[in-house]
Amino acid sequence: MAYQTDDHSKLMPVVLSIVFFFIATFGWAKQSFSQALNSMGEPILYGVKHVPRGLDVCFDYLAQPYRIVDGDRVITKHEGIDFCAPSGTPVLAPISGRIQWVLKDNELFGGGLMIDPGVRVRLQQDKRAKSISLMILHMVPERGIRAGTKVKAGQVIGSVQAANRPEIGRRPHLHMVVKYCEDRSCHVDPNLFWRDGVGRVSCFKKNQPAARGQITAPMPC
Repeated sequence: MAYQTDDHSKLMPVVLSIVFFFIATFGWAKQSFSQALNSMGEPILYGVKHVPRGLDVCFDYLAQPYRIVDGDRVITKHEGIDFCAPSGTPVLAPISGRIQWVLKDNELFGGGLMIDPGVRVRLQQDKRAKSISLMILHMVPERGIRAGTKVKAGQVIGSVQAANRPEIGRRPHLHMVVKYCEDRSCHVDPNLFWRDGVGRVSCFKKNQPAARGQITAPMPC
């Protein structure tokens, strides 16, 4: 019996490591995001519930009224969250991951980028998990930020752009979107992903790291 007990004790760390890996990789996604989309595949609105001092959430997800006319395209639903701030304000990576693409200066909405955090979440019950990405627009990307660059949460990745493009409007701001495909309609409420809980906008803190897939504010607070 003594031999068996000792053998099991050697195996236990290996077993626990495997268990913790699967919990960190899959458990959070299945438990937290089963209701991002309703049975019709439409995004569910949760909304901002709390904003820390120093941040200005000037337009929430799916907020109304909202209307942009761009050629033959009319956008009537706000697909992300807007954070108003003076131009030049640092932009922080809300999540760790790899840059998918970078736009330096689009004539309609200025600069922007997309971060792939390598996270798959179950957006609907009884549906397969899908990869999510985080898009930020109306910013000036940092030099050296390009497709393939790895970034860490809280890292400065650019600055807020001046309100000098048609889709930015009168006030400089960041437009942050959580997407699950490239199509413009493939978005869900970013408020599901905050580190401090649903709807609780969370400041980046070195001593309070976010769990896998959780996000923090895209600017200092």
